Amino acid sequence: MLSSQMLHYPATTIGFCLLFALTQPAGAQHLSWRNYTADQGLPGNEVYDMLHDSRGYLWFVTDQGICRFNGYEFTRPVDTSALRGSEAFLPTEGPDGRIWFARLDGSVWFVENDTIREWQYNAVTAPYREVFKLIENLAIDSGGSVWITPVGLGIIEVAPCGAHRVLSHPSDKDEFILAEVAGRIIYTSQRIKEGPAGFPPIHTRFQRVWRYQAGQVQPLRQLPPPSAYHHTQRGVWKLSNGDLLFSFNGVFYLLRNDCVLWRSDTGIWAEKVQETPDGALLIAAHLGPKPGLYHFASHDHLRQGKGRSLLPGSFVTDVDMDREGGWWAVTIQAGVWYCKNPGMEIFSTDSGLPSEDVLSLTSDGASTLLAGLRPVGLIAIDAASGAVKQWSQLPFRSRGIDVLHFDTSHRRLWGGDPLSFWENGRWTTPTLNVNKYHIKGGVGVKTLARTPVGDAIWCASSQGFISINTETNEVAQIGGKNERLPFTRTFSVTPDAEGNLWITTPKGLMRWNGEDYEPSPFQHPALRFQPRNVAMLPTGGMAISLRGAGLLIRDRQGNFTQCTQREGLSSDFISKLYCSAEGEILACSHAGLNRLTPRKDGGWDIAVIDTKKGLPSNHVNDALPFAGAIWVATNKGLARFRKLPAPAPMPAPVLQQLHINNILSDFTPGLRLPHDQNNLSIRFFALHYRSEGDILYRYRLIGADTTFAHTTIREINFANLSSGRYTFEIQARGEDGAWSESTRLSFFIRAAWWQTTWFWAVLVALLGGGLALWYRNRLQLERREAETNNKIRDLESAALRAQMNPHFIFNCLGSIQYFIAENDADAAARYLARFARLVRLALHGSVDGRHSLREEMEMLDNYLALEQLRFRGRFVYAIETAPDLDIDDISLPPMLIQPFVENALLHGMKNKAEGGRISISFSEAAGALVATITDNGPGFATDGNHATDGGHKSVGMMLTQRRLEVLSDKSGEKTFLRENMLAADGKVVGMRVMLRVTTG
Repeated sequence: MLSSQMLHYPATTIGFCLLFALTQPAGAQHLSWRNYTADQGLPGNEVYDMLHDSRGYLWFVTDQGICRFNGYEFTRPVDTSALRGSEAFLPTEGPDGRIWFARLDGSVWFVENDTIREWQYNAVTAPYREVFKLIENLAIDSGGSVWITPVGLGIIEVAPCGAHRVLSHPSDKDEFILAEVAGRIIYTSQRIKEGPAGFPPIHTRFQRVWRYQAGQVQPLRQLPPPSAYHHTQRGVWKLSNGDLLFSFNGVFYLLRNDCVLWRSDTGIWAEKVQETPDGALLIAAHLGPKPGLYHFASHDHLRQGKGRSLLPGSFVTDVDMDREGGWWAVTIQAGVWYCKNPGMEIFSTDSGLPSEDVLSLTSDGASTLLAGLRPVGLIAIDAASGAVKQWSQLPFRSRGIDVLHFDTSHRRLWGGDPLSFWENGRWTTPTLNVNKYHIKGGVGVKTLARTPVGDAIWCASSQGFISINTETNEVAQIGGKNERLPFTRTFSVTPDAEGNLWITTPKGLMRWNGEDYEPSPFQHPALRFQPRNVAMLPTGGMAISLRGAGLLIRDRQGNFTQCTQREGLSSDFISKLYCSAEGEILACSHAGLNRLTPRKDGGWDIAVIDTKKGLPSNHVNDALPFAGAIWVATNKGLARFRKLPAPAPMPAPVLQQLHINNILSDFTPGLRLPHDQNNLSIRFFALHYRSEGDILYRYRLIGADTTFAHTTIREINFANLSSGRYTFEIQARGEDGAWSESTRLSFFIRAAWWQTTWFWAVLVALLGGGLALWYRNRLQLERREAETNNKIRDLESAALRAQMNPHFIFNCLGSIQYFIAENDADAAARYLARFARLVRLALHGSVDGRHSLREEMEMLDNYLALEQLRFRGRFVYAIETAPDLDIDDISLPPMLIQPFVENALLHGMKNKAEGGRISISFSEAAGALVATITDNGPGFATDGNHATDGGHKSVGMMLTQRRLEVLSDKSGEKTFLRENMLAADGKVVGMRVMLRVTTG
């Protein structure tokens, strides 16, 4: 604990002086409380009882039902009963974690899975409740039995099977009965109501006290029989050492081993007594002459009646502590009060301060703290009693008193602005001596520091710096040897034990050599930032505050340590410094007070005292260790603390809600989700009341990223997660910067059916099967095509053989012989050339498999020309094509048309002596070549047969029809048409054959 560096002088001198200038003492300090009411979500401001359960939640029962608090919000369990929202009393926790409570009619209910359910044995206790109604206590033992205490009956125990018994003394007298259940005392009275005629009135009757123990009701004979008080005027509580504390109508009795140790008449009608870990007692009272919350530092303090009121004017019904050491008090009219740091005392306008903006602190070195305020104000606080006194007349004309310093050697109080001192009951403004000229007027100062050895006080000023001779009170303004008025601005002047003056200026840290400024004899990269304050360490080093760069600490050996926000400071902008005799540094900032404690290894431990630790504000203007405590001046009051609560470990966060695709879901272990339920929202919180909701969390989603992300928001959203296994991990950071244990949620998002292994296996199998089937079909198709080509070639060869038959060849050779015999060499030569061309074209088409339409027409022309010579000119022929037909681009198998032309010659021209006519035309229709052969012969017989000269069917025409069917790419398509041409009278005048040929 920090102690003052100042010498301890008797306070007689200043005490006498202050009597002439101070007003009467005002009220004392108070704790820092936060109030929760219906405005913050509490169901109602009329709160009866509270409970801190084993999981860390706080439960409050109000006139509008029961609720739970997690440090962020109040939540109410689902209540579907007919008594929804009605009064609740006496919350208690069962061994299975369920929260039990009673209602106004004495019925018992419990909360399970955030739902209020009715106790199944309310019907068992109904006959008793109809008579006695109210119950004083409710408890659940380790075996699950329910204990209730109806007023005036005794104690009822109901086993889990429904069997019950009433524990009371077999007497018709007034008796007070108590029992210990699950570590706490329950109690009730028997027969406190009015009796029959002639029965003594209640106020004249006394109760014997009995205790149920080891299956028997035994008397507590050492306790004097109390009066038959109303149930709100009495109570019994078990203390940590096993003692029993009784309260009857404001009188307390302490029993140990059934013997009364002492009796204390406090006048407090205790509703609840709560013992703190340090042995203090908190007593809640909402009735009687002294309602409120009272604190007694020990049992002896209660015995002596030496306590203090913590919530004056409040009607407190219950008090409890959380696991972080915070105090909670519930009231019948003002909701819930919470004190996070009971060791932090606050002085405010309620304590007598004229203003809560406290700027500067000093002390008389003995018993009085002095504080300067904004607007201008000055107060003195007695460190022992906390009494506040105000100065009635002040000489200061600035916006506030920024500077205070008490000279313990001469018992003078110095302050500014302007610089003045208090002595002999009056304020004096000294004369400023500048270059041997006396200038009247105020002296503006920024800091005041006394030389460790000597009679000088040094002041920083906007114009140079100032020395004060404490013997003569002479004030001199000092500047550099080469300076002219105005002098260089100085921020602070700090003397050390070796006689040096360390001065901070806009140009950096300087040292005064008696005549002029000189640069600092040491350098550090951090000194490029502007220095503002210097504090000398008792070990010989110094601490320097740097604007925007935290603190630079130099030890006696010249080693440097820089402390910034990265090392744990609350801010890199330090406004004031103070160093204690023990070497601790107090660094003020607008983000809290920093307390730096030296370590043996030369390092520094940094603790931040801010609103989380109970300060009224983080805007700290000054700090001073005095009278065994640390005093902190803020813009919202003055705080004092002797010790800080130990950092409470941050518990692992609690997973509160899970939404999947915006639908509320349960936290199911091993959660498995379909592929389309991949949008998750997770809400969480950490049960740490001292943080008041200001908690930093870090989280990560293992499976997507292993890096932690930080947030102060309590809800995390994950959208469009891909399939896979994930683990959500969340941690909360504690007051000491350590991270809590992790809370994890594992879940698995199944892949879509088209993303599964079996789907791909089936797909691969299908593709493989399809490829195999395609390959097989392809092979079959190629085989069929090969067979078809072979058939075509066979048919073509057969057709060629059929057409180029010996009869035709012999006829051609005979005609050539005839022309030779007739000495017609020209005719023989032409005939022979055409015959050779025809044979060559036929053989070429047979080898290539296809030829152009032009070559087909040339074959037909040669063939018909040869036959025309053989038939001695008995017929004429014509070969035509459609104008849009490209005869060179169209290819077709050879010898397709010739058999039908041959048939027209042999059949149609057979009996023609002259005038025969054969025409061949080519056209295109629906992507196919259409060949039409017409003659003016006798046509064909109606039976469909068409015989040749020998009486045999044309083999070439038959083969050609089969070729056309094989070449057709459309199943069932008609490729051959034969019809007789008729005159108007129906007489056959010729025959027409139409062929549809698939070209390539």
